Amino acid sequence: FPYLHDSFCFDGKECTTEGLTRAFEPQVSEERIARLDAVVQQRSFDLMPILEGVYDIGNVLAVCRSTEALGIGSLGVISDAGLAFKQSGRTSGGAVKWTNLEQWRSTEEAIREVKARGYRVLTTVFEGGHPLEHYDWTVPTAVILGNERDGVSDEAKRLADGGVYISMNGFTESLNVSVASSMIMHHAVQDRTRRLGSHGNLSEREKETLRAVYLARLVPRYQKHGYLRQLLER
Repeated sequence: FPYLHDSFCFDGKECTTEGLTRAFEPQVSEERIARLDAVVQQRSFDLMPILEGVYDIGNVLAVCRSTEALGIGSLGVISDAGLAFKQSGRTSGGAVKWTNLEQWRSTEEAIREVKARGYRVLTTVFEGGHPLEHYDWTVPTAVILGNERDGVSDEAKRLADGGVYISMNGFTESLNVSVASSMIMHHAVQDRTRRLGSHGNLSEREKETLRAVYLARLVPRYQKHGYLRQLLER
């Protein structure tokens, strides 16, 4: 879970989960609150696609959109060049706002860090890999996807815990990274739901924290200078 429960800083002011909720909930309509609560209930950070060598920002944002739509909270990017995301757009559908985006400078750094957090790491490969159905997706899993031309790096294959591939019945031998990510993550969510009864698995405390973070992002003026400070000091 990527958010600290009582360590928020907005506009230079430290605040708690309860403080954020108290400040922002009155600013949001009942309909949006109901939608927010439903989204938080089905959120999980146990799955994470990680993009390696994907430099087309349109593809990155498309992956972000499908990932968020499936209730997956994080997306990783391995890139030594900075990535600039807009808060909304036709490709992302505004999904960036609701996604925890992580970036690493190297494949080794990314895999080392996510393994330390308890993730199993899989790469998308055909040789030596297993079909989606081989894996139990209730195990926290990060899946590294490469670009359509080169695939994932040899380093990623060497450091990963295994490989996974999408079984295909046609002549097509490769898929666009956003399509591949959508298919893998959709299968993973369905597998988790079948085994657990639900994809979402946050603790009550984590739900409260995520709800507060999303409440802040629902308020249109939350990035304006001084606005949060005024709300929190009322």
